[in-house]
Order: sequence, then structure tokens, then C-alpha cells
Amino acid sequence: MSTSIRQTARTTVTLLAVEAKTAWRSKRLLILAAVFVLLGFAGPLAAKLTPAILQSAPGGAQLARLIPEPDSLDSWAQFYKSMTQLGIYMPAIILSGMVSHDVSSGALVNLVAKGLPRPTVIAAKYLSALVQWALSITLAFSITWGYTLYYFPDGHGPHPLTALAPLLAFGFFFMAALVLGSALARSNHAALLTAVIVQVALMALNTLDRVKRYNPVSLLSGSMPLLKGDEDLCRLAPAFLVSLVAAAACLTFSALILSRKRL
Repeated sequence: MSTSIRQTARTTVTLLAVEAKTAWRSKRLLILAAVFVLLGFAGPLAAKLTPAILQSAPGGAQLARLIPEPDSLDSWAQFYKSMTQLGIYMPAIILSGMVSHDVSSGALVNLVAKGLPRPTVIAAKYLSALVQWALSITLAFSITWGYTLYYFPDGHGPHPLTALAPLLAFGFFFMAALVLGSALARSNHAALLTAVIVQVALMALNTLDRVKRYNPVSLLSGSMPLLKGDEDLCRLAPAFLVSLVAAAACLTFSALILSRKRL
């Protein structure tokens, strides 16, 4: 049993190394890095420059006086707005063909013929996508945090690390949904559409008060209250748990689908 687990772990690590090389050669990592660097700068710069931009516009001086002075919360609000939109969908567009492309191109035929378990393929694809997304988020977060401290050292957002947790937890689920879509579909667009449909359905369910506490999508609005200390992380525990269980379910179904698919 332990030998089998070690063999599976070694195979998964080998596949992850292959995925990393592919991501580098295809310029995927560079594209993600460039996008998230820009998103990281966008929050603090938008908060800092908005008053000056308003004052330079015709009649903007009066409007600028009506708007409160920007602070660190404005910077972080812009960051989380970007992360819950472009920060999720941009990587999803880039990574949507992770399974369907390999199936359609026949890239898995030789590997499976040599005894590679298909569930291991799903695990490696998921971990690769999750690591790429998490590193991108961390890059943007670090830039935003540094420049927010520089421009707005007001201490209005005392819990930046805690505030990041809901976004990361949602990413665990969404990347698994993306893998499921890619396993189900035959094209990148269909895979992305499947993941988007899942999120839209969850957003619709989020309008129901009884469901909201357990809905993974509710995590996307939980960062700012945590940042300010207005909410405790424990209140989001049900949504955290459901996200992890849903991610595991998506990966299980993905493995079953790939196991029955003709390569």
C-alpha cells in the first residue's frame, strides 16, 4: 500500500514538472505574471490617482472635494474587485484546455498505455492549475500590499493575510470546476463555459438567505469585512468546507469521466 502511494506521488510530481515546463514554453507563466503584476499595481495607483484625475477634469474640482480622501481600504477594495473578476476569469481562459487539449491531441495515449493512472492525470492537472493561479494571486497581493503600505500607512486594514483566505478557498473550488469542465468538454471554450455556468448557478443560489452561508461564491464578498476586522473567519467556515467538498467532488467526477473517455 505504501509502495503504491509513493509510486503515485512520484508519478504526480513528474507530471507536475512536465506541466511546469509546458507552461513556461508556451509563455503561459509570463502572460499570467504580466497580467497579475498590472492588477497588483492597479489598486493602490487607482486609489492614489483618482482625486488628481477628477481635479484635472472640467468641473472636477468641486466633485473631488465631495469625495473623501482615499485610504488603504480603497486600494484593497480595488484589488479584490479585480481579483474576483479578471483574477479568476483570465487564468480560467488560459487554463481551460488543460484536459481537453491533451485528449484531443492524443498526448495522453502513450502515457496511459505505459500504465499511467488516469486519476493521476487529473490530480496533476488540478495541482498545476491551482499552483499557477495561487502564485499569480500571491504576486498581485504582494505588490498591492507593499504599495498600499507605502501610499496609505493608515492601518485601516489590519488583517490583509486573513482577508486573502476566502479568495484562495474559492480558487480551490473554481479550479476543480474548471478541470471538470475540461474533462467533460472537447474544446477550450466549452470547458470554460462549463465552469462559468457553475459559477453563475451558484451566484443565483446566493440570493437565497438559507443557502448563502454555505455557498462558495459568498467567499468572494468576505474579504473586505475580514480585512477591516468586522467579521470573524469562523463565520465563513461553512462556505470554506463546502468549497473543499465541492472541489473534491469535481475532481472525483473528472477522474471518472476521463477513465471512461476514449483517448
